[in-house]
Amino acid sequence: MVGWFQASFLVKKNIKVVSLAYNALQGALPSWLIYNTTLDLLSLRGNSFSGGFPLSSRLATSMLIMLDISDNRLYGQLPATIHQLFPDLNYLNTSFNLFKGDIPSSYGNLTKLEVLDLSNNFLQGIIPASLRQNHTSLAQLVLSGNHFHGRTMPLFSNMSNLAYLHLQNLGFSGSITHSLMNLPI
Repeated sequence: MVGWFQASFLVKKNIKVVSLAYNALQGALPSWLIYNTTLDLLSLRGNSFSGGFPLSSRLATSMLIMLDISDNRLYGQLPATIHQLFPDLNYLNTSFNLFKGDIPSSYGNLTKLEVLDLSNNFLQGIIPASLRQNHTSLAQLVLSGNHFHGRTMPLFSNMSNLAYLHLQNLGFSGSITHSLMNLPI
């Protein structure tokens, strides 16, 4: 059945939006769907997909503007070349999965990104400077429920469009920095 769906889907060149959210789908994330060159919006939220984030087998870039793979059982590292794989990404939600490791600094190179939700994974380390200092289009940043650390809250600057910042339950200590006063929140 999956082969038929894949073949018939690829024939439909005019499909721009696919939502398969909240089904009982399982297995690996279908890379043929994520890297389909006709899709703008893809939601695979609330299924039972497992495995790592699929990389393009043809080094192709995706045309996706919105990708929601939240609330699955995905694990491993976040892709380090995300800015090359998804250059037009505006919305990315990977929350409520099992991703681990650091946030790659390349997330700061997603220049069109307005919403980033990496909450409730097992991410650790520090929030990369490239993400928190050089990203002017980011309007929502949600990193809660991970294992970031630091003696004080990270400095946020040059985030003139940031309207929603959620950093609950991250384990920061020390005092709140003055950089939060410069945010348009």
